[in-house]
Amino acid sequence: LKSFVSTVHAIDCTQTLGMRTMDETDYYVMGQVCVAKEHRGSGIFSAMYQHHKQLFSGKFKYCLTAISTSNPRSLQAHKKVGFRTIETYDDSLDAWSVVAWEWE
Repeated sequence: LKSFVSTVHAIDCTQTLGMRTMDETDYYVMGQVCVAKEHRGSGIFSAMYQHHKQLFSGKFKYCLTAISTSNPRSLQAHKKVGFRTIETYDDSLDAWSVVAWEWE
């Protein structure tokens, strides 16, 4: 998480979100989401994120998370909800896409 937060603070969001850095706005970081195989395609992923939006959109402008670039299923699911990639980076474990979902 420390590596992710450091990466988020260093992102130049001028082209993707219209601001210089994420420090200029309120956001929260969502952890990784895993949906069991037997529940995939049921809408639970989207419903969970919609519930997060209902709960937190009054306090935060963005929801951010990181997705392994080797997980196209997750990248597509997040895109379908409304997330878009604002940065990619590598750490000692994998290559990651930082994605943001704008609520305002």
